[in-house]
Amino acid sequence: MSSRPPIPWRTGLSRGLTEFRQDFAPSRLAGQLLWPVATLAVMYWFRNHDVAGVLLGSIMFPSVLGMFTIFGAQLMVQYLAADRDDGTLLRARSTPLGIPAYLIGKVTLCTMTLMTYLAVI
Repeated sequence: MSSRPPIPWRTGLSRGLTEFRQDFAPSRLAGQLLWPVATLAVMYWFRNHDVAGVLLGSIMFPSVLGMFTIFGAQLMVQYLAADRDDGTLLRARSTPLGIPAYLIGKVTLCTMTLMTYLAVI
């Protein structure tokens, strides 16, 4: 009989969903949606401007989606640096399978945040 170590999926997904709910709580929602809504307003403002025979809105849309995708990837780096400074990574390291659960949670949080931003746009 072999005993396989548990995979920390459940803990990581739960952690990611909890952090997502905290980040998008009603008290913090305006700050979270400021940049996507501001970008959407700028895209709406320039939708009928013509640049060399091409509408600016059709050029801006894929560029904005790519920009927010890259910013979503940078969220992971920002969270890692912040969690290293406040000791969250050290606490995660002290629990069994804490680092894989932490990583799964942060990937879940960043993915859900990115999907929310892209859905707004």
